[in-house]
Amino acid sequence: MKINVQFTECEHEGDLSNYIDDINASGGEVLQQVFNYNEETADLVISVDDMEDFTFRYRKTESAGFEYPNL
Repeated sequence: MKINVQFTECEHEGDLSNYIDDINASGGEVLQQVFNYNEETADLVISVDDMEDFTFRYRKTESAGFEYPNL
């Protein structure tokens, strides 16, 4: 399943790297990323095989709560 997610409060690309690391560690795969320096946001397209497992694992990460839609 592919989903679009926007992260907020990306003050530098280090934040985006942390978000991507948490997505990967939770079982997702980032297919596409667009970082907007002016808006301090990042738009990601991610692929998830098991949404329930991914969501359960992702919610335990430090990135949880910085994304829309809320996972």
